[in-house]
Amino acid sequence: HDGEEKDKECPMIANQLKTDALRGLGALAKSEPLKIKIVDSSLPVLLQAKAAGSERTDVASTAGQVCLSLGFSEDELAVQVAGNDPNLLGDWFCLQRSLLIQAMARDEIRLLMIRTWKDAILEAKRKGVIGAPKLVREISGQSSSSERNEEIISESGIDEFFENIAKDEDSSELRSTVLTQYENVYGQSNTTRSVMITPNTKSDNATGLLARHVYPLNDTRVEKEWILSHKKMLPAQGLKRESLLPTRVSDRVQKLLDKCIPSRLLQGEVLPIFDLRPEASFNFRSLVMPQRRYFSFRREGQLVSRLCDKNAAELDSDDVHWTLGFTNSSFAGEFSETLVQALYRCPMVRGLSFSRNYEWNKVRMQEKENETDDGTALLANLAGSLPPWVAYLTYDNILNDRAVKALIAILETMGKLSVGQERSSASSRMAFPPGTSEPVGKKQGSFRFFGVRNSPNLSSDVWASFFELLGRSPTPMAMKSLHPLSTLRCLDLSGNQLGDSTCASVLGIVHRKDSGCLLEQIDLSRNEIRQGEKVTKVLRSYVEVHRYNQSSGVKMTKRTWRSPLHTIILSSNKLYVGGLAIEVISLLKNNALSLKTLDMSNNGLEGEGYQFSEVICGSLSKNTCLRDLNLSENNFSLSTIDGVLERLRNAESEPGLAFLRFDNNKPALPDSHVDALESYLKRSRKVALERFISDKERIKNGDQLKDPVIAERNPSLTLNDWNAEDAKNLLQGDEESNASLSRAESGLISYSDLNEKPAAKGENMITVLFSAPLVYHDERRKLRAFAKLDFDMERELIWQCLKEASRDIELSFDNATHHRLLATMTKRCSCLHYSGHGHPTYLPLENGKGGPHWLEVNVLKDLIVQGGGAPFKFVFVSACHSGLAGETFASAGVPHVVCCQQESELKDAAALAFTRQFYLSLCVGHTVKESFEQGCKAVRATPNLRNAEQEMKKFVLLPKDGNHDVPVFNARPIREWPRTGSNRSLKVSKSRRGHGLIRSRSLYFGGAKSSELSVRNMMQEDPSPTPPQFFMGREVDMFHVLGATLTKRLVSVVGEPGVGRSSLVCALCHYINERSSTIMEVEHIFFVKTKQGRGGDRCRKLIQSLLNKLVEAGKAHQPMDAVHMDMEDLFDHVCKALKNIKALIVFDRTELLGDNEDSQDFPLFLSNLFRETRNARVLLTSRRPLGIPSIGGVVEQPYYLGSLTFANTVRLFANLCPHLHTPAERQQFFTRMIIDPRQMDMIPTDPSITERTKKWFMVIGNGMPSQSEKTAYSTPREEVVTLGKD
Repeated sequence: HDGEEKDKECPMIANQLKTDALRGLGALAKSEPLKIKIVDSSLPVLLQAKAAGSERTDVASTAGQVCLSLGFSEDELAVQVAGNDPNLLGDWFCLQRSLLIQAMARDEIRLLMIRTWKDAILEAKRKGVIGAPKLVREISGQSSSSERNEEIISESGIDEFFENIAKDEDSSELRSTVLTQYENVYGQSNTTRSVMITPNTKSDNATGLLARHVYPLNDTRVEKEWILSHKKMLPAQGLKRESLLPTRVSDRVQKLLDKCIPSRLLQGEVLPIFDLRPEASFNFRSLVMPQRRYFSFRREGQLVSRLCDKNAAELDSDDVHWTLGFTNSSFAGEFSETLVQALYRCPMVRGLSFSRNYEWNKVRMQEKENETDDGTALLANLAGSLPPWVAYLTYDNILNDRAVKALIAILETMGKLSVGQERSSASSRMAFPPGTSEPVGKKQGSFRFFGVRNSPNLSSDVWASFFELLGRSPTPMAMKSLHPLSTLRCLDLSGNQLGDSTCASVLGIVHRKDSGCLLEQIDLSRNEIRQGEKVTKVLRSYVEVHRYNQSSGVKMTKRTWRSPLHTIILSSNKLYVGGLAIEVISLLKNNALSLKTLDMSNNGLEGEGYQFSEVICGSLSKNTCLRDLNLSENNFSLSTIDGVLERLRNAESEPGLAFLRFDNNKPALPDSHVDALESYLKRSRKVALERFISDKERIKNGDQLKDPVIAERNPSLTLNDWNAEDAKNLLQGDEESNASLSRAESGLISYSDLNEKPAAKGENMITVLFSAPLVYHDERRKLRAFAKLDFDMERELIWQCLKEASRDIELSFDNATHHRLLATMTKRCSCLHYSGHGHPTYLPLENGKGGPHWLEVNVLKDLIVQGGGAPFKFVFVSACHSGLAGETFASAGVPHVVCCQQESELKDAAALAFTRQFYLSLCVGHTVKESFEQGCKAVRATPNLRNAEQEMKKFVLLPKDGNHDVPVFNARPIREWPRTGSNRSLKVSKSRRGHGLIRSRSLYFGGAKSSELSVRNMMQEDPSPTPPQFFMGREVDMFHVLGATLTKRLVSVVGEPGVGRSSLVCALCHYINERSSTIMEVEHIFFVKTKQGRGGDRCRKLIQSLLNKLVEAGKAHQPMDAVHMDMEDLFDHVCKALKNIKALIVFDRTELLGDNEDSQDFPLFLSNLFRETRNARVLLTSRRPLGIPSIGGVVEQPYYLGSLTFANTVRLFANLCPHLHTPAERQQFFTRMIIDPRQMDMIPTDPSITERTKKWFMVIGNGMPSQSEKTAYSTPREEVVTLGKD
């Protein structure tokens, strides 16, 4: 960079040197170990070189090739991160590399599970308790580590017993490649090369691009050591496998888990390493964002959404715990709103965490933050806006008293909103036999896990108010929803220094029968409990009242009640100063405390003498529930441990304890003690596993009602949300359903046949009509663009509402043309949802060609009346200025209409809250009035929404004097929505928890993308790369190109590089793809991009790429010798495949074919194509037209793409600039830049453009999107505030 003056003197030499250097860097970039170093140190320079443009085409082309070698596809460069922001591109790289490292960690966890359970599983196989061992194929001596892992897994039988355990097949090949390359570069035999490559300078990553990321990607050296250490953990040739299997999670993996999932309690829930839960998948995917100040999450949200889609499409199962985490970050501006929008686009994300650690102050100094507000209040308010599938929320060292008070108020409001929904949900659950899964839908605010950790400054009054959210006494069961956290199963309160009294209060709620609290796991570690007198009193009182009178030895059979709590973590509480530890252990006797996990590690316990070992052994010998007792990091004498082991070995009964931990004891256990402990646990695990299998079979037969101990020691097998009385009633009263369920589980009938009953035409049906014309004519007949609407968000929202409701309701999406509206009326569906632009006197529909069809409201009324009465029970008009349209539907006889009040514009947060709550209530069977009131309450309760009361009033229920106390839907509950077609059975999956349904790999999990294409009104999944996030200002151009494409067979979009040719055709492809019912000229889209590179076979590669697309779509077969096929034969093969297809073929950047032989072959191919096919259309982008009068009898129709207008250039810059964080700031910038409205539509070449406009036009990109993009990211904050000031 420092030789710019020399570059000017010798530009050719400078360009050649840079090109050669980039080619060398590209060769290095093919090595996985070096990719991260190049990204860390050179990515900003690479992007700058790539954006060199026409002045340095060789440099730009070579830099682009380096980016491709780094693993950044052109779509990721141009779309995911808007091209010129190295930070976001670095985020994309690090998140993908982090997911790969997490897969390596899961590999080690699988090996740990094998070492733990292998002997017990093989013993059960020998006894015939579970299936016989499988034959294992021989693995060659040169097999890879992944193949040896597969051999070990198969041999152990672990994959049969833990049938859902993640195998990470999607990343197996890449992991193997990475490990091999790291070994080759940094291994012991390559010491010299390692020294040469590894920087020796201090603070290697202090200023690198990756410095803000979290362990182990915050330092390339740390990442290297992590991967090499992982390589050593894997089985190698010539060594005994048992010696290689890990005995515990390594510190390196544990540190990674702490970054991915900050709560150790949640780690145990997702990764039950110290439990026996064969249904668990052990599959977590954590997206940990870099440490920085976030004013918005718009760009990062798009990145996360596409990364989730990309990975979810490659997974066979949806039983994956996706989390999104923020570490050492601060928040302001529109962060919370944009984060919520991103989460609605990512329905696979279940967990959200915010944490700060000892590096927090260092990060603040690096960000040069002087603001006292670090966004804590925003994070507290966020809890009330989260989508319902985000059920795991962690605040780690984040909240203060004020924030927690706000959080409590929000959760209480959400609890009140859910009263009616909870009652309906309870009734729906009663429709399912016991042992089956309830509907997957959850109400908003229904958290399964909640963590408030490491917040010692919170006051006791605040904690008391927070604990009231868990439950109160007395409480009728019907009002359980008044407790906002009544659905909570896991609560992490670690590190808060609560003390004995506060800990006792929360345990008292959990152990009170009438509190309504269903908490199963609690972490009270690092809370200074010490003597624990009050905690002891609570636990003993519970046992004596509800469980077992230890003084008399009599079990409380008449009044017995078991608290759902089965896991207590009491580590690091200085329990050595009191008797709580020995008291808790004594209460384990006879399952009085029916705990599954008890952790009292790091408490300074000594346990000298006979008493301690006697109490432990006496309690464990008469306990059949406990699986894990953690006494690590204490000070037990070896004689005490000897006594414990001796008594356990000689005990008459087998407790089935699977884990007894004395790790890091002082003094350390000698090998003899370790071997004795391991020998005992191997025997005990065999008992635990056989007992688990027996209990599972007995629970299947309903025996847990006769023997409650079965349910006590197997909480994961019994119903989470049902009590025994519910299950008993169902067993007695729904034998027919049980029989049907059994037949479904055996494969005799499909699950979709359950609850089947005939329905009237259009009954329980929702049709959503979207109207998005591109342009309209103003009063001077000039084309004007319609504002862009976010239909994707609305589609996702409605989809998720039905998924939550889990009712047998049919949903379809269509385009709002006149003909499709008539078709919808003919179907007479229950509900019509119209979404589009509003108008005071018209309903703007589409005309099928990108323009509007202005449907007068009186014509709409006539259509409804002439049809013989209202065709819909209910209509939802989601549009601005829609009051008159709503009145029209109501006056035409539609009994229930919801619309926005005329002349009011909806805000995203209000529309999101109202629509979600309204549809959820309506679908579960509530009346229209009740649902409308619920929606209004949701708007009022929405955090971070200014003027919520005013926003709520913009929703109107019509007719005002109508009777709305009636439901619209009467749909029966179903196991999981959506159901596939009635013509296909749903296979029962044994590889998913809760008897789920197998999904096709071709369909994405979650959201509207998992429905069939016909339901979504789409032609195909991915017609082209997604247009840039802030693609705007090209509606008129799209309208012209669309018209030409539908009427001509050859259209070329011509313009200079950077003007947005590719973005325009990508947006057009998606526009066409979403209109399969209205655009009949196209049935399939094939998008092919001309690749940069050297060589004279670019045309062959281009046509070969088209052939690959045809093969992928099932429209052609791949020839055996395609690589060596003659050019003419290749042309013929492709043309025959396209002969009878209504195809739109897009060739992007055809100028890269050059002026050589490729430029002659391409027109020849087009000539063959047009002569051999009837319906194939071609849309290409280039710097200039082909210039051939006729190609195969077809005349080229060029469209010259010019620059953006001044107003659209300002909007683009404002949206891309990282220093304009909120809509208000962007609007202020727009107002400052454009002071004369007459200059808004100017382009740089207009003769009437003013000098002022010309000046600022030039500064922000001169109408060239690529230049605006580059300028927006490179302009410093202090200069942005001066733009537009004369």
